[in-house]
Amino acid sequence: MLLAAGEIFFARKDRAMAKKMFAGLIADKHDGYDARLWLGKIAVDEGDLAEAKTQLALAKKFDPDSADPYVLLAKALLKSDEDAAARELETAAELEVMDGSIPKTLVEIYARKRRWADVVRAARLSQFIDPYDVAVHTELARALYALGKPADARAEIALGLACAPTDAERAALTRLRATPGAGSKAAAPLRPSPR
Repeated sequence: MLLAAGEIFFARKDRAMAKKMFAGLIADKHDGYDARLWLGKIAVDEGDLAEAKTQLALAKKFDPDSADPYVLLAKALLKSDEDAAARELETAAELEVMDGSIPKTLVEIYARKRRWADVVRAARLSQFIDPYDVAVHTELARALYALGKPADARAEIALGLACAPTDAERAALTRLRATPGAGSKAAAPLRPSPR
């Protein structure tokens, strides 16, 4: 009952009451994954990193096979510690093999950091789930150029162009194909416009 009430209060954006319901659940000796995950989510939403780490660590102990606590903690860490966020997402990607957003986020993080071998690894993971993601093809091509594999990069560009890219994505891929060395020199990942 308290769990359902907490979820309802959270949906209504009454985090104080939701927190009270989840804490009540724990106080009534019904501590578990759901209560800790929700308290962690509230802490992430409130920007309380220390509390988020505490609650999500407990959620991980209750259900070590769930990717959700890792994804939530990564979300909290993205602005302050991108490397720690990437570590959390790496674990989440191992646990949740059908969520393409996890390896795609890793591709974006590693591309910003110019960790090209990691871009290739994460992009391949992402492509198992969503082989038509033009942004992933673009970042993979950039990484392959940077790693000295121009033939593979050109093949990746061709695959990206075959995936029905938007005009902005097509322009980015065409630009990358025209300037093959740009992959390792660009300051930031090529960002397609939203569809």
